Amino acid sequence: MANGGFETGSVYLAERFEDLFKKYDYIVGPSASCVAFVKENHPRLLAEAKKGECAAAKHIYDITEFLHDVIKPEKFPSKFPHKVSIHNSCHGVRELGLSSPSELTVPYF
Repeated sequence: MANGGFETGSVYLAERFEDLFKKYDYIVGPSASCVAFVKENHPRLLAEAKKGECAAAKHIYDITEFLHDVIKPEKFPSKFPHKVSIHNSCHGVRELGLSSPSELTVPYF
């Protein structure tokens, strides 16, 4: 809603999001744009409406960020004999700063 300019109605949704997810240690989303919206905009929406702190912003992760920064697997116990490239999502790169982990693990060419 807020992405479409309906910020007033989005305050309720931000409050509801907080209420639904407050009992979880981690919130993991498959969409960097949704994660970025919660991290970047929910704190502002709730603060401007004097609705309190946005705890979810501190506990929400994009799936790649969660795997790399929280789980930190050293290897995956399966075989996949193919070369793979990663295309970082625009919101992941621009709003969440997620391009550096993939850039750091691949040698320069």
